[in-house]
Amino acid sequence: MTVNTEIKDPILRRYLVHLSQHSEGSIHKISRESDFGKYVTSLVKYSNEPVNQNLEKDVITFRLPKSRSLISAENYHLYIKKEDQRKIEDFLKATFNLDADRYFLQGLRQGFQHKEIFEAFIIEREMTDLMPDNERLKKRIYRQSLNDVHGMVKKLCRSARLRNLEIQTNIRGQLIN
Repeated sequence: MTVNTEIKDPILRRYLVHLSQHSEGSIHKISRESDFGKYVTSLVKYSNEPVNQNLEKDVITFRLPKSRSLISAENYHLYIKKEDQRKIEDFLKATFNLDADRYFLQGLRQGFQHKEIFEAFIIEREMTDLMPDNERLKKRIYRQSLNDVHGMVKKLCRSARLRNLEIQTNIRGQLIN
C-alpha cells in the first residue's frame, strides 16, 4: 500500500530518509512506531475510485505499514488531501527544527565548534548530498537558536522585573510600618 504527497523543501525531503524506516529514492517506508508514521497514516483518506491529486513535482511516496488502523485500506484507492499534505510538510519542518536545535545545543554544551556540529548533523541525518547547500541549513539552525536565546532573555527579564517589584513592595511595606 502506498500513498503520494508533495514535499517542496529539498532539506525536508532529505530529512525524510532519517525519519523513514527504509528509503529507496523517493519511496519511504514508514512505521506506526514513530510519531511521524502515526501522523502520516492518520491523514490517509480512502476512495472507491482513483483520486487525481494534481501532484506537480517533488512527489514523495510513502509505503504504508500493515496495521489495525489501515486494515481496510487495501480495498480502496488511497490519497492525502492537499491541506493534509501541507500539514505533513509543517510537521516535518517542526520536527526538523526541534531535532536540529536539540543537536546544535547539545554540541555546543559539549564544546564542539559550529562547523563540526553542522557537519555531524548532516552526516548523521544522512543529508550529505546537501553539503554544498549547508549554508542554508546553517542559517536555518542559527536563526532558530537565536530566537530561542532571545526568548530565554525575555523570560529572564520578565522574571527579574517581577522579583524587583516584589522586593520594592516589601521594602515600602517595611518603611511604612
